[in-house]
Amino acid sequence: MLKKLLFTIALTAFVSFTYAQIHKWGDTSRLKVEGNHLVDTEGNQVMLHGVMDTPSPYFSGYRFTDNHWIDVYREGDQYIDKCINYFDKLFTAVTDTEQGSWCNVFRLHLDPCWTDNPNLMAEGFTKNGDKFYDPHGTEVSGEANIMRFDKSRLANYLVKLYMPIAQKAKGHGMYVIMRPPGVCPQKILVGDYYQQYLLTVWDLVTKNQEVLANSDWLSIELANEPISILDANGKDDNKAMHDFFQPIVDKIRENGFKGIIWIPGGSWQQNYRPYASNPVTDPMHATDPQIGYAVHFYPGWYNTSDDKTDVKQSIRSFLDAVPVVKKSPVMITEVDWSPKDPTGQGHWNESGQWVEPNCGTWATGSTSKFGVTYKEIVDYFGNIGWTLTHTHDYLDIDFYLSTGYVRPAFTTKLTDNAYEACSGACFKWYAEYAKTEHKAREWTEEEGSKEMFPLNEWEFNPSIWETGSFDPESGKLVTGQYGFGGWQYSEPLDLSPYKYVVVQLKQAAPNSGDWSASFRLFCNNSYWTSPYSTNCGGKQTIVVPLEGQKNEDGTTFDPSHVYIAGFWTLGGESNAIYIDKLFVSNDGITPATGIEAIYTAPETNNSYFDLLGRKVQNLEKGRIYIQNGKKIMVR
Repeated sequence: MLKKLLFTIALTAFVSFTYAQIHKWGDTSRLKVEGNHLVDTEGNQVMLHGVMDTPSPYFSGYRFTDNHWIDVYREGDQYIDKCINYFDKLFTAVTDTEQGSWCNVFRLHLDPCWTDNPNLMAEGFTKNGDKFYDPHGTEVSGEANIMRFDKSRLANYLVKLYMPIAQKAKGHGMYVIMRPPGVCPQKILVGDYYQQYLLTVWDLVTKNQEVLANSDWLSIELANEPISILDANGKDDNKAMHDFFQPIVDKIRENGFKGIIWIPGGSWQQNYRPYASNPVTDPMHATDPQIGYAVHFYPGWYNTSDDKTDVKQSIRSFLDAVPVVKKSPVMITEVDWSPKDPTGQGHWNESGQWVEPNCGTWATGSTSKFGVTYKEIVDYFGNIGWTLTHTHDYLDIDFYLSTGYVRPAFTTKLTDNAYEACSGACFKWYAEYAKTEHKAREWTEEEGSKEMFPLNEWEFNPSIWETGSFDPESGKLVTGQYGFGGWQYSEPLDLSPYKYVVVQLKQAAPNSGDWSASFRLFCNNSYWTSPYSTNCGGKQTIVVPLEGQKNEDGTTFDPSHVYIAGFWTLGGESNAIYIDKLFVSNDGITPATGIEAIYTAPETNNSYFDLLGRKVQNLEKGRIYIQNGKKIMVR
């Protein structure tokens, strides 16, 4: 009896402890950023999983407009209540845990069909025939054409429609992410009309008292799918993304909005490399920024496919494209997939690629191929949530409205195997996530957060050219035939403060012929450019001088911009090399690792670099930087 009682007490304690580590389902109390993840008021890590939707009659299948097209500008007001009630039904369905649906976030599009005024034509826009051109002279169409935007209509429907929908979502236990009306045009510039448009939108939204009062559960995604973000002169610039979005963040904070702001990237929200050295800062929360990054992810992106996929390679690709995932939470605000359907209709995607007909999603793919790889990627990082691109990618809407029963979308088409689409997969995964403690990955020095040449399976890529393998324990690298393995940097290393890179191998490199193995540095962001090469054959220690060197084609090697570093071999087991370590040095013997100076107030006119060799502007107390080849600590 005593043993049974003790076991019961122990089990109760365990259950209580475990429950305390899991965010309470349906709780929409304050959500905030802490480090690289989200937490609730109890400090539990939170993962958001749900759907996106838009109060557009067209995208809602005319379900709230009596199954017919309407002129929203003239007739929309009479359908507002029907629209709100329709979304209330959807929220009831996607949060019905008894029937297996477990959504806890809703991405709300402030759809431009409500904010457009057909009687307006914004300054700088032109029309030629049936085509429209923005102030840059770029053809714009659909939701990328903002020339009809009416600020007064946004103010009106924010109160009458958008916030009531958001409140309904909150009432069903869902956090809300609000995105602006429309999508980005092909090209946007710092200081241009589109930046002013977003400033206008978010200035108006975040001056609304209801929005301000609900910033605990309401967050903001600044833009949808920027493609090319350029500086004020229309040039590619590493600071352009920061300079475009920072003023918008500043305006939102100036208005008093305290909630989370999600920052988009370029290339349809799949390029965040420039933020690694130029992150958007939070003027309201300088030491605890309430900022995350909104990413998109479809089959074929980040080295994925709907065929055999190398998960490690995909993780490396995601980390390369989205390096901010190390320091900030990430929301994938668009993702979907469903298998090929010969009865469906294909389309051209945003990149001009043909998408095979599928069951009804934007992207074509299968859970057993693409989907499981996608899940492994997000689970590896541990701080990535997501929203499916539409409610109809998750829920069989019409079946629910007619019967009251909740089931995954595409159930009929997939003969009750909806798991092969994002719908059935997310019904399963969302339920599992809701009952599981979450833990964001902690990035250590060994995993490359501070190292230039990290030797781990995620950041050392043995297959930069041809398929190779790498064992972090033994340091063994086997490349494919004439293959190359090493590191690719989202932001180039600046090795100019140093005189050498020292390569130490565990045993001498194979020497089966002239240049059977070499160490290479690329000062251009492409493997197919000419590198600076140093022969490794027969050597165990290779000292690579950095000053005054030439690339293989005779051009000058620039150590201040190293995009790729690594090893080329003839390939195969007989040409394997065993890597011990690599380090930068100023004497060719000892690593430049010691903290050689402590500055209380470093001079601002000098150049400083982080431990990845990237130039930095804002120095933080307690961190280590490189200045004039020496490590310094700021205090």
